[in-house]
Amino acid sequence: PEAYDSVVDLAVVRLVDLAGNPTRVTGRNPIEVTNRELGLGDEVRVLGYPGLGGETITLSGGEISGRLDEFYKSSARTGPGVSGGAAFDAITGDYVGTPTAGTSFDVGEAHLLIRPSMYALALLQAAQRAD
Repeated sequence: PEAYDSVVDLAVVRLVDLAGNPTRVTGRNPIEVTNRELGLGDEVRVLGYPGLGGETITLSGGEISGRLDEFYKSSARTGPGVSGGAAFDAITGDYVGTPTAGTSFDVGEAHLLIRPSMYALALLQAAQRAD
């Protein structure tokens, strides 16, 4: 419960094996979560499962086009299934945030909203303290 926030729509999940014991995925490096700030024009890459992409993961590129409340706005492609994926700095590969369900179609355009990494970092720290 300490690693879930319904207001920001983020949670840390624990991987468990069939017996319910904590486990790790082998052959993959964990994503380091740090407090990364992005600026206008910074390039990002977004991973997710948009409906148009079928059942395989889809990589989309874009740039930070501004802020909206506590989100980054990005020109990266969006759609149902992208939210809950991951956004990375296109140059360094660092995790920078989590795409969320919010977009704006007010004037015929869509912007992907990305929850900055500091929100995930706070939940990850809470999960580690509760462990």
